[in-house]
Amino acid sequence: MKRTAVLCIALMILFLALTSCAGSGTGADSQYGEGVYAESTPEMRWAAVPAVFVNDTWFRIFDDRQHTVPELDDTWVYIGTIQSAVPGWESPTQNFQTNNEAMVGSEIFYSAGRCIAVNTCAWGDPIDEVIVGDSIIVVYEGSRLYFISDEAHNEVMNVMNTFMRHTIMVDGVMYSLMATASGGSFSLSENHIFLGEITSTASMDEYPTENLQANRNTLVGAKVYKLPSGEINDIVVFFNSNTRFYFKHFPEVYTHFSEHQDLERVDLGCCVTDIAVHDTALLGANTVEFTSNDFIMTLNSDKHIYSINDEIQIWATLEYIGDNDTVEIWHGCPFMLFSISGGGDIDFGYGLGGFTVDVLASSVLERGRVYHFDYQKSGGWSADDPNAKFWEDFFAINELLLPTGEYTITLAGSFGLSENITDNPSGLEAELKISVE
Repeated sequence: MKRTAVLCIALMILFLALTSCAGSGTGADSQYGEGVYAESTPEMRWAAVPAVFVNDTWFRIFDDRQHTVPELDDTWVYIGTIQSAVPGWESPTQNFQTNNEAMVGSEIFYSAGRCIAVNTCAWGDPIDEVIVGDSIIVVYEGSRLYFISDEAHNEVMNVMNTFMRHTIMVDGVMYSLMATASGGSFSLSENHIFLGEITSTASMDEYPTENLQANRNTLVGAKVYKLPSGEINDIVVFFNSNTRFYFKHFPEVYTHFSEHQDLERVDLGCCVTDIAVHDTALLGANTVEFTSNDFIMTLNSDKHIYSINDEIQIWATLEYIGDNDTVEIWHGCPFMLFSISGGGDIDFGYGLGGFTVDVLASSVLERGRVYHFDYQKSGGWSADDPNAKFWEDFFAINELLLPTGEYTITLAGSFGLSENITDNPSGLEAELKISVE
């Protein structure tokens, strides 16, 4: 999720600023968990989550922004100072120990049952206030660093996972935040149509339902303009003199796969089984659409940028919009074909995947129903491939995990509208870009 990514980036910047890592090499992505990290080498050090070990409990850093840290009133009890440190790529395991050598000697204050605000981002409102369990504050050279236990961290993440996208409703259409811009030259033209100011807010865990309503209090009073035709984002909102937000219309915003676990599922024949059916398309934070006379196809991912430990969610939707109540399509199995190209250290070439069983099957699609297709791996490798071990591990699990690199995900609707597929092919094809850092 973006919130988690922003928090992790902020914490890593703090960690690198406070710590001089032992050994040579560069830092890499955080490895989460209690003391279980990738093996380090002289060439590379993996930076662990900034943490302290106190009262036989492992605490991870939660926030370093002094204005969000509670004052040290009499509910905070002084319990000692940090006495030792382990290298920055390890987790502390002894009492009064940290993995940030610069914090040795810092004072530690303890409290339980603290009420903290969970923020979405620097400019947003708190999603909620959460009462967390064990928490400590480390006073480090005038800065107050707030650490919470794993259990408390999970509580906070559960709240953040219920967060709705920053969204506004204008003239009956819902728009979701796509990008933020600060500074730089920007001038309105006659093609920018003023739509009004945000006048009210919905609850932060709901989508807005009234005209010029947002689900963030901080947007009230912001001016809303329709962008010129052809722009990538539909609406620009002027938050203040220096910041503007770009919103794009989505029919419905995809949040999590659990949303369709209880929906109707259909069997389209052959190996095209257990397909979830929606009334409207569930779209991702990263989405592209291809429309023909008879079909709307979308290709989606839940993020634009991933870490090497993120499970990458890729899915597609297909809707028949033709003149008849149903349409019969002819195809092999499966007929929604995903492939991946690009990469970094591991080269996916011009496209891994897109394999289909060469049979002739048919399926009937109903007009107005949206069929949901999850990404499926397909492909192969030879035993003398220098990356054979990687491919073996890659295909051994269903989840999609990718090494660092830039990737293109391609989707093809490999079916036709007659038994001779090549005479009347669907022509549906789309691609989107993702990166893994």
